[in-house]
Amino acid sequence: MSDDEIAGIVIEIDDDVKSTSSFQEDLVEVEMSNSSINESQTDELSYRPEEISLHSRRKSHKTPSDESFLEITKNVNDPDLVSKIENLRGKVSQREDRLRKHYLHTSQDVKFLSRFNDIKFKLNSATILDSDAFYKSEHFGVLTIFWVVIGLYIMSTLSDMYFGMAKPLLDWIIIGMFKKDLMQVALVDLVMYLSSYFPYFLQVACKTGAISWHGLGWAIQGVYSLVFLTFWAVLPLELAMDLPWIARVFLILHCLVFIMKMQSYGHYNGYLWDVYQEGLVSEADLTAVSEYDDDFPLDHGEVLEQSLWFAKHELEFQSNGTTERKDHHHHVFDEKDVNKPMRVLQEEGIIKFPANINFKDYFEYSMFPTLVYTLNFPRIRHIRWAYVLQKVLGTFALVFAMIIVAEESFCPLMQEVEQYTRLPTNQRFSKYFVVLSHLILPLGKQYLLSFILIWNEILNGIAELSRFGDRHFYGAWWSSVDYMDYSRKWNTIVHRFLRRHVYNSTIRILGISRTQAAIITLLLSATIHELVMYILFGKLRGYLFLTMLVQIPMTVTAKFNNRLWGNIMFWLTYLSGPSLVSALYLLF
Repeated sequence: MSDDEIAGIVIEIDDDVKSTSSFQEDLVEVEMSNSSINESQTDELSYRPEEISLHSRRKSHKTPSDESFLEITKNVNDPDLVSKIENLRGKVSQREDRLRKHYLHTSQDVKFLSRFNDIKFKLNSATILDSDAFYKSEHFGVLTIFWVVIGLYIMSTLSDMYFGMAKPLLDWIIIGMFKKDLMQVALVDLVMYLSSYFPYFLQVACKTGAISWHGLGWAIQGVYSLVFLTFWAVLPLELAMDLPWIARVFLILHCLVFIMKMQSYGHYNGYLWDVYQEGLVSEADLTAVSEYDDDFPLDHGEVLEQSLWFAKHELEFQSNGTTERKDHHHHVFDEKDVNKPMRVLQEEGIIKFPANINFKDYFEYSMFPTLVYTLNFPRIRHIRWAYVLQKVLGTFALVFAMIIVAEESFCPLMQEVEQYTRLPTNQRFSKYFVVLSHLILPLGKQYLLSFILIWNEILNGIAELSRFGDRHFYGAWWSSVDYMDYSRKWNTIVHRFLRRHVYNSTIRILGISRTQAAIITLLLSATIHELVMYILFGKLRGYLFLTMLVQIPMTVTAKFNNRLWGNIMFWLTYLSGPSLVSALYLLF
């Protein structure tokens, strides 16, 4: 099994979610399988030298020598200044090393590399199933059939309740679970949401100078995230609040969403603090250096200029270039602005950091259906209230349809399972296939309904109300031919987070290979999935964890040249896999 194949299974992004240069589209093709992408390209941004203006004092692109740093200690009697320049020299040297690695794998000419260009937001106000292209195609009738079937399903159930022998709606077991402790669950969710504002106040403390991110800030946020997960994962359990399984799953999933949002907000701004402070130090030291005239080595002035040049371009790009422009032209830092002081660039709004650290910005980010933070989100101009109403009606229809499936199929099955669990273990094995046969179709229907409910109705409704412009929540996963294809398309929101803050970060921080980073990402994902199963079933068994690990060799070995057979195998796995695992949790 090759490194690229393993990395591609866990971390692979479709054409709409890939690394993009601010001046050159498709600089980095994020197609992990069967590619030769350099590790440095996983989290870096590049600029074409002919499209930007260098700092006016910028000399030839070279790294200061060790001898010249010995010379500075003789001619300059400011040890603090010497120490600062030596520190900046290390950062400049690291960037030079990244550039050299970059040139080993591509002939494309770039001038600097940056950490966060792995995601390019786009102004796209519709998902695939809501897009004009879909409704104008010959396939739009498939979605019409879906909604007609949902409507008939609901009407037949209501008719049976009114004219037939079905139980009244309020007497349903699932409805009782929804009603149980409803206000208590809402209150817990509200408190959990408010507690997710801690990273914002932590960044405010960094902004006021009370603490520094690289001093205590990152450690405080890491500890808080662990406490946040532990507290809100344990609280919904029976030992704390005795909530039904629906409420427990809702709260743990919402808890995970908040944790990912907090991590992205904290570490993205933490990186910008590093760049921002570097720019301020370089700018101040350039002024101090001018006092030494000819006594100060020219190549040390070059270090300061390179450092300031990088800081300005990086902060400007993160402020204005992370969202693709409507005209599809590449974002360019206006050369007349390059030589302006940092303070002026901030006042003119060219650099938005750290002005972005305010309550309104964090509130909007907390409302956006994204787990990745940036300074430049795409926004639509106004809310389409008719569209919101459509999503609200669709949400209620799908929720009611899922309640019907659960009441008609799951509740009777759970009564059988309760009897089976009293049997000896050896007798339960034969009952496993009985439970499995009764579970496959209902659970398969719930999976399909939950996808449309969350990714096409709820997220679109939230995005419309918050005027969030990038609706790339999923790709055409239903045409997948293997697990690799499915994993990169079905949930691009989580995929983006894992790529930036887990996969790329482990490569950069630990210096490991792409294969090792992919394995770490998979292990983390499998662990989180197992945690959700523990919250749902109250059992720590590891069935789902092991199932996710087994998917790697299965995907690599099970290759189909025929797309039809590949898609058939995908759908068989999609519909039967959850039932196979759930039956294990129920009986053993």
